Amino acid sequence: MEELPLNQLVNAAIFKSNGDIAGTIEELLIDPHAGLVRFALIRTVADEHLVLPWAAMTYAKSGTGFILTHLGEDLWTERVAQPQEY
Repeated sequence: MEELPLNQLVNAAIFKSNGDIAGTIEELLIDPHAGLVRFALIRTVADEHLVLPWAAMTYAKSGTGFILTHLGEDLWTERVAQPQEY
């Protein structure tokens, strides 16, 4: 298990599976009872906000940011097509 300091998570890049940048992590939403990150507020390259489950992305082995999982890609496509206010 790899631990990362908060300053490496906030503003980290989010990439689609094809390598295109999707956005950056703006905030983390933490479950205070479990002490786990549950969601991330993402600022898209189109300057919109999306909330994605933490499980919708995985840390890139290269350390350059996070890559959307299959779940993340599906949610991304669904939510970018129908933007919501947060």
